Order: sequence, then structure tokens, then C-alpha cells
Amino acid sequence: MKKLALVLFFAAIISFTYAQKISNIDFDYVKEETTKKKSDNYYPKLLERYNAYDTTFTEEEYMFLYYGYTFTDNYSPYGSHESQEEFLQLYYEEEFTSAIPLGKLILEDNPVHLKIIFKMLVCYYALDMLDTARIYAKRYYGLLSAIYDSGDGFSVETAWVVIRVSDEYEILSDLELDMLEQALLEGPTDMLTLKTEDQKYDPPVEELYFNVAKPFEGMSKMFGE
Repeated sequence: MKKLALVLFFAAIISFTYAQKISNIDFDYVKEETTKKKSDNYYPKLLERYNAYDTTFTEEEYMFLYYGYTFTDNYSPYGSHESQEEFLQLYYEEEFTSAIPLGKLILEDNPVHLKIIFKMLVCYYALDMLDTARIYAKRYYGLLSAIYDSGDGFSVETAWVVIRVSDEYEILSDLELDMLEQALLEGPTDMLTLKTEDQKYDPPVEELYFNVAKPFEGMSKMFGE
């Protein structure tokens, strides 16, 4: 009964997503472009360029890369790679040379994992491999820009659209903001209440909103299985 209740809860809270237009992101269009073999934005084509360290990605292509990942078989918004714990341990111990191969394994499964991409950037920078560090920096900020372009983050209707809840914290870090509280609203939308003291913004930013329909959709499918 508990499992059924959870299934019904998640089904209800994401039912609106089947219109597939969330903030500025038209997921019907993203799906069509990234799953159509003749499209220049066919996901395997984008991924081949991405993995070849192509630095010519446009803003739109980063959008397709980030949101198109939700239509791949590997998309698991709440899962973690079996190597992630070891990678993070090595990273925090500053064993960067040993961490890098594990980071690559993680990114083979999830090429848009923002947390891992940023830490790979740091690994290469710490090892003075600056050309590769710049590639990871371009990836990281290109994907962040895709999220920033998805809305303005100031309301439920214009919430930034993320495909993993952990990506919210990457945005906060980039904006140099700290969270006080987190609440789930209809949408489904995460409302983050922020610390206002010592902010660099005037007036201070009190709240930010992140649409989490895609992660909830993924969770609904997981419980459904």
C-alpha cells in the first residue's frame, strides 16, 4: 500500500509535465531533436563531439546536451555511479591523479554530471594540466548557462529547470549563495530560502525556485517498476 501511495503521489505531482513545456524548455522539441538520427542534435552525435573535447558547442547545443540526457537510457536522477564514493574520497584527499580515471568512468554514464565535471576541472588544474582544465571549465559553465537560460529562478512559473536536484547546489555555489531552508511546492518546484546576510547582491536574494519535474518523473518510473 505504501508503494502504491508513493506511485500515485508522484504521478499526480508530475502529471502536468506531459505537456512537456517547463519554463523556457520545450521538452517535446528537445526529445525530437536529440532522438532523431538525421538531426544535427541527435544525442549520440552531440556526445561524440563532447567526448572528443570539441570546444565549439553553442548555447543551444549545451541545452540539448543537458536536457536531452533525460531521454537516454542512462538517465537516473537520484542514482550514483559505483565509483563515485571512491572518486570523492580521492578528490578530498587531493589524490587527483588517482581520482581522474574514476571521474572519467562516472562521466561515461552521466556526461552532464555537474558536480563531477567541476571536480575534474579542479583535478586537472591542480595537476597543472591547464588545457584540459579549460575544457572541463567550458563544459561546466556551458551546462550551467543552459540552466540559467531555462528561466529566471524567481518564481514557480519561471523556475530554473534542473534534471538532478544536486544541480541546484551547483547554481548556488556559482552565485555564491547559501541556503537556509528547502521546501517542495506544487510544480513540482523546490523553493530555496537563502541567507541574506553578507550577500554580494543588493537587494539580497531571499528565495530561488528550481523546477524538479524531470527528477520526479524519473523517481515515479522507478517506483512504478
